[in-house]
Amino acid sequence: METKKSWSERIYELLDPSALRNNQRLMIFAICLVLATILWFLNALSKNYTTQIAYPVKYVNLPKNKFIINEPPSDLLLRVNAHGFTLLRYKLHLTFYPVLLNISEIMEETRIPSGGYVTIRPGEVMEKITAQISNDLHILDVRPASLHLVFDSLESRIVPVKPHLDLHFVSRFDIAGNIVTIPPYIEITGPRVIVEKTDTIFTLNRTFRNIKNDLIRDIPLDIPENITTSVEKVNVRVPVDEYTEKSLTVPINVRSLPEGVTIRLFPREAEISLRIGLKEFASISGEAFPVYVDWKDIESGLQFLPVRTDTLPEGLKSLKIVPLHVEYLIEK
Repeated sequence: METKKSWSERIYELLDPSALRNNQRLMIFAICLVLATILWFLNALSKNYTTQIAYPVKYVNLPKNKFIINEPPSDLLLRVNAHGFTLLRYKLHLTFYPVLLNISEIMEETRIPSGGYVTIRPGEVMEKITAQISNDLHILDVRPASLHLVFDSLESRIVPVKPHLDLHFVSRFDIAGNIVTIPPYIEITGPRVIVEKTDTIFTLNRTFRNIKNDLIRDIPLDIPENITTSVEKVNVRVPVDEYTEKSLTVPINVRSLPEGVTIRLFPREAEISLRIGLKEFASISGEAFPVYVDWKDIESGLQFLPVRTDTLPEGLKSLKIVPLHVEYLIEK
């Protein structure tokens, strides 16, 4: 008994390429159907239609020292009339160049007073909008009917720049001084509330590895939202040196010693062990480390006086003084 075929099976058989080749009548019908569809589509596109298009808008050239604090519409809804081909072209484009609304120019031409609140009616600036859109589109209407902009004042201040770095040095190498940014200070401009809270601008975080030479890089700034800066990047300079150990023997002095008093220290000298960069190694001598004990410690009754130093050369990584305390004998 023959099984009855379903409609889906019959349609599949009709559309099967081998079936079309074997059935000339069916092939001619299919070609005519495709041609008729194309002609109908072309005829439909040749006619004029009215539809709506969402067009992006950008607000530029704001009044001096003003910025927008609300969120005005980012798109204008245009009701347009055009040929089907033109509308199809626009529909197929997923992005458009935005319509630019020159706020300062519009306010001057329409005599809108400069203040904290401005209302712009697109219907009053239709020529500016039309001039930025294809002549193939005839604009019938624009929505929303009003664009409301709320302004606030901008403020400026000078703040320091600090680098945000993650540095990894080759063994025995290290920073040999202060990290410098050029320029060290920049001007920032933005909403008063944000500017007052911003006391430092940092660079973007950057990681450098296997460092053994001076590091000089241009690094972009990490600029907060709604803030503009006088520069967008700074030159960061990291001095680098190879470090080694050095030992010095220096005399121990007595600070604030009264006139006519003689004091003997045991021992009289101290051994200083330090870690210093090779660039400074030859120039470092005992004179750079004035080691002393203080008479005030004697007056306080200390039996062993702490050995101190106040001056440390730049680039010094570590310092060890031996002994840390000395005994003393007063001779009057």
